[in-house]
Amino acid sequence: MATYTNNQGKSPDDPSKEADNDSVRSSSKEKNIHLARLSLLLKHDHNDFRFTRDILYERKIEQESDQRRGCKEFPVEINRRECSQFIEVPDQKQDIKNENKLCYCNYPRLKHSPGAIAKKNGTKWEYGKHTRKEPTNAFGEIKFLGYGVNASKYVRVDVNTEMSKMLELMKVWGLDKPQFLISVTGGAKDFNMSKRLRDTFRLGLMKTVLSTGAWIVTSGTHAGVGKLVGEAVGASEIASKNKNQVISIGIVPWGCVQDKEKLENSSGKRPVEYQIEKEQRINESFLDPNHSHFILVDDGTQHKFDIEIPFRAKLKKAIAEEKAVMVPNILLVLGGGPGTLKNVHEAILKNTPIVVVNGSGRAADILAYAYLNAMEVKKHAQNKYKGMFPYVEFTVEEMIVREFGNEETSTHLKRIRDCLKESDLMSVYEIEGKGGVKDIDVAILQALLKANKYKVMDLLKLSLAWNRIDVAKSNIFRDYKKWTKMELNDVMFSAILLNRVELIKLFLDHGANLKELLTEGKLLTLYTKIPTNCFLRTLLASSDNDDETQNFSLKNVRKLIRYLIADTFHIGELDNVNTTAMAGRADAKKETNVKKTNFDQPSQLLFIWSILMIYQDMAKLFWAEGKDAIAAALVGSSLLKSMLRKTNDTELRNKIQKCIEEWSELAVGVLSECHSTDEHKAQDLVERKLSNWGNTSCMLIAVKSDNKDFISQTPCQSLLNRIWNGRLVQNNSLWRLLLCLFFPPLISVLPDFTKPNTCSPCDNNNKDSNQDSHNQEYLNNKRTRQRSVSEESKMKAYDKFYYFFKAPVIIFMYNVCSHLVFLSLYTYILVFNFNTIVSMEEIILTIWVFAFTMEEIRQMVTSSTATLATKLQIYFTDTWNVVDTMTIMLFIIGITLRFLPYESTFEAARVVLALNFVTYFLRLLHIFSVHKKLGPKLVMIGKMLKDLIYFLLILMVFVLSYAIASHSILYPNAPLTWKTAVQIIRKSYWNIYGELFLEEIEGEADCSYDATIWINGTQARCPTDTGKWLVPIMMGIYILLANVLLLNLLIAMFSNTFEKVQDNADKHWFFQRFSLIHEYYTRPVLFPPLILLAHIFLVFRFVCESCCRGAMKKEREETKQFLCRKLENDHQLTQWENLIADAFQQKREQKDVDNTQDMLAKMKIQLESTQKSVEWIISTLQRSKNENKTSDPAPEVLSGNKNSHEETCA
Repeated sequence: MATYTNNQGKSPDDPSKEADNDSVRSSSKEKNIHLARLSLLLKHDHNDFRFTRDILYERKIEQESDQRRGCKEFPVEINRRECSQFIEVPDQKQDIKNENKLCYCNYPRLKHSPGAIAKKNGTKWEYGKHTRKEPTNAFGEIKFLGYGVNASKYVRVDVNTEMSKMLELMKVWGLDKPQFLISVTGGAKDFNMSKRLRDTFRLGLMKTVLSTGAWIVTSGTHAGVGKLVGEAVGASEIASKNKNQVISIGIVPWGCVQDKEKLENSSGKRPVEYQIEKEQRINESFLDPNHSHFILVDDGTQHKFDIEIPFRAKLKKAIAEEKAVMVPNILLVLGGGPGTLKNVHEAILKNTPIVVVNGSGRAADILAYAYLNAMEVKKHAQNKYKGMFPYVEFTVEEMIVREFGNEETSTHLKRIRDCLKESDLMSVYEIEGKGGVKDIDVAILQALLKANKYKVMDLLKLSLAWNRIDVAKSNIFRDYKKWTKMELNDVMFSAILLNRVELIKLFLDHGANLKELLTEGKLLTLYTKIPTNCFLRTLLASSDNDDETQNFSLKNVRKLIRYLIADTFHIGELDNVNTTAMAGRADAKKETNVKKTNFDQPSQLLFIWSILMIYQDMAKLFWAEGKDAIAAALVGSSLLKSMLRKTNDTELRNKIQKCIEEWSELAVGVLSECHSTDEHKAQDLVERKLSNWGNTSCMLIAVKSDNKDFISQTPCQSLLNRIWNGRLVQNNSLWRLLLCLFFPPLISVLPDFTKPNTCSPCDNNNKDSNQDSHNQEYLNNKRTRQRSVSEESKMKAYDKFYYFFKAPVIIFMYNVCSHLVFLSLYTYILVFNFNTIVSMEEIILTIWVFAFTMEEIRQMVTSSTATLATKLQIYFTDTWNVVDTMTIMLFIIGITLRFLPYESTFEAARVVLALNFVTYFLRLLHIFSVHKKLGPKLVMIGKMLKDLIYFLLILMVFVLSYAIASHSILYPNAPLTWKTAVQIIRKSYWNIYGELFLEEIEGEADCSYDATIWINGTQARCPTDTGKWLVPIMMGIYILLANVLLLNLLIAMFSNTFEKVQDNADKHWFFQRFSLIHEYYTRPVLFPPLILLAHIFLVFRFVCESCCRGAMKKEREETKQFLCRKLENDHQLTQWENLIADAFQQKREQKDVDNTQDMLAKMKIQLESTQKSVEWIISTLQRSKNENKTSDPAPEVLSGNKNSHEETCA
């Protein structure tokens, strides 16, 4: 900030600056001498006043020199005003000392300069003639002792200071232009105000300020309205989470500030300490400690109030009209005296809206009464104003006289009449008006709407800031104004940032266009303006390893989504965005073009942003606005599930879990509605390729996000049935398939096939896949065979063989048979033919395992993900893949040991291969998952194993503690060997299963106490005598805890797990079934070990494609065709889905309304019943008190207690 010249016209580079500096340096040396002379003088009787005046004047010159030096450091030229001629007020008391006699400016002679005292011309003091400007001597920061550590800024200014300098001062203070300006005027002293009205006003005012970032302008004193507002500000800063300081500016007359001398002589470098005391002098007030800034207005006088009113009005106008951008401002009136009426009158003349708080007393109540009882007067056809009836004017005059006295009554009445003529600028706030209790923020907004009919955008922004959808609907959008898209876009973008869902709906209803609203720059702004305490900011920091916070771009958002969901889906719009659109780029022109780039699917991007921000209501709004309703709901559930795994905050986890359940419910609900409308289209919806979500399908998104509720739906299961059976009819019995399996020529005769490109007829007729009826299967089979006769006659034998062996169910059967043969061969080798000489069976077994290994490698490599790391991650997320990997590793270890030329390694190979056989046998459990009853049991086993691990951790605490304690008592000072460690654990562990080892504890007959004997193992060691009687007692307690308590705990854990899985057994089986169908759909037709031929073919094809530069691409596309196919009627299907989704959403909303109405109806009945009961009780009590007669019959509600009640009344 540039340094301005001081009031003497000297710039910082003036040559006279050195002379000033010399005088300043000399003044510090002479200062002590002058102070000593002054102290000696004060010890006498002050007879020589002239000598005293000279000393004080010299001291004042020194102080002013210091002040000028400080003023040169102040970055804005700010002046004060002081009296330039002392004119003594006549008729003062005789006993007043000469130095304490007052001037017409109300300052004593002692406070005037010798030059002002020396002037003798004139007897009438005039402000214009007898005051002059001087550089301000009070500025900097003020610290209120006892009110915290925050310091407030202050400055003493001339009453005639130019407003341009004041605006420059605001910038020096670091104050940006406000969004809203609230001025509060009223009583300068404490006034009576009901506690309810006081609390309501304070809460409403702070709600307004915190939501809009408004400035508050008050009197700034620690009394009256200033104190009331200050208390509200102080309480809000303590309770509010907003770290920004509330800007509250106190504009105070300098002459009315108590202890203002403490604020003088400041260089502005250190805070001035200011103490608020209990005793307050007449016509003076302390500054309020809760204000952030003080402007001390000086006109050269003292103890004169209201001198700051014109300055305050000019400052508000300058702030509101700065840079040709109008800032909405309003005046709140509470209590007050004649000065308040003057302030209101000047505000009305400057077209400032007024809100009068009725019930706050004095001037506010007078204005409220006049306004509420005024009549409407027509001046012209379109010009109306309010006037007062004669009786109203008489009452107002009486109120003025009662409150303010008889002085200037006509002036006050005239001001009130002028205010009523501009009734559109006036509003009255009543805590309980006609519409009931309302907040002060509503009154303020309605007053602005009433006064500024054509400044709609400013008022719309205020409605947005305060989230007042009711006011926006009733006052802003009521005139059927045609809004331009540009008008609504900026406000709507702010509404999105502030999470104002209802207002966004209102904007969309009135023509706002998301496609024109959302540009690349604005999308980037949404992610950069994330609150600091938002979970999304933490996720962005976790996903971005490059610490490039200054160059944040949408590439970081892509990284985050990849971090959360890997390759589950992709956002097409986000993938195609310009990744170089970063903040801080040098090419400004290119950046501007990027920021203006619009998106084809803005609702999709806004939906993703809302999900990441966990704005559930806003996400549902953009979900309804976008396409692919089912896919979007599944994506929302998938993202939230990933976010749930990244946090440990219980409250946040509960919130996210509720959102997950709601999105899953929406996806399932829309799919069910689609299925009830058209079964075939519903199946097409779950498998169609979604170009907006990375060319995946709803089914694949649901599977990768572990959404069992969605997979268990009828359309999904019907589709899986169709894929599982291929072209075979589902009603082909098992015996026919087995016969064809072992006797392939029967394929052309026994099985039934479906038409090309159609579902199985059973799928169409079976609306509930959870219920299978044998009679229905028989009827379906009969009808199917009749319909299939013509198709079978047309289908060639080659096609039948091809479709038979291509069906996943047939591939599964062949692989089951192959695995059983493999286990039989493995059993034969281990039990009968495992010798040092390698047999042909072992060679075949090794080739078979090699075929298994190649198939596992094929499954991993041909997954739909792009990178090898992601392929490995997805592969090992499947538990059975982990089991297969361990099984293959065990076999490799066993075969390696088997071929080593050592006898010990051969025996080790036998053991390893035996264990490997167990793992291969466990692989049969995976085959059981195809069965509806056995499949859920496998889920139970897996979950119970997790429970068992947690149980073992608890059990080991008891086992180890008892084992070590009992062994130390029985066998003290045992040698440190592996055998000792085994003995310690062995007994305590087997005790759990009932093996007590009492012979060893009580001592065997053949045992020894001699260490040389029992160490060599010749005889067993005898236990100690203490251990013989103490350890059995310990063992009894240990078995009681381990067998009774802990084992029952394990049973309870297993029972709980069983119930959870059993309640959702079908869902678990349906989900398991998908992985099995997917595995055998993508598996080659040949079974192990013949599958090696298929692998050789795949490798050969891969080499050929690599030579043709088509490496892996075609294979991935073929793999993706599983449950993901492009449909010809995709556009029509999307429109149909959107219609169904809209209907479903309306049905849900109507259901919520009906539930609310039912609840209200029940409450109404209860209230009516309660009212009747209360009326009966009151009437009964009155009759019992006044008359000794029989009471009226009780209503039905109290009929059961009527007799007891009558006894009580008696």
